[in-house]
Amino acid sequence: METRVPPPLIDGLALLAVFLLWRFAPDLQIDFPMTIALGVGCLFLALGLLFALAAIGLFKRKDTTILPFKPEKTSALVTDGVYKFTRNPMYLGMAFVIIGATIIARQPLGILAMLAASAYLTKFQIIPEERALEASFGEEYVAYKARVRRWI
Repeated sequence: METRVPPPLIDGLALLAVFLLWRFAPDLQIDFPMTIALGVGCLFLALGLLFALAAIGLFKRKDTTILPFKPEKTSALVTDGVYKFTRNPMYLGMAFVIIGATIIARQPLGILAMLAASAYLTKFQIIPEERALEASFGEEYVAYKARVRRWI
């Protein structure tokens, strides 16, 4: 892999950025009712957690690794469940969690933190994972890539 930084740490830093914006840049907040922000934000948080946990459950059921630094140890190609809609439901789930926090904080610049984390993960984690999966699963993975998008 081209990075040794765990993906949850990257997303944790993005969440920290959202918190710091909320805490130290209140003038940048969008002025809309907190009840709406909480409702919509919690919806994104729940959706993100659901995607990530569903993906982890599928990996466990197929008895394959979820370790992001060892894609060559993947013993099964998972293409069902949430993997029918996105090739990266764990990363997408984490992005939804950051969006949810951004909405709750009413900090539009939080979207930049999510985009930066997602761009970093794509370049240094996802693309190398894809190369490893293609080396392990060949045409089966190429066909899967052709029918399912990387993110959404």
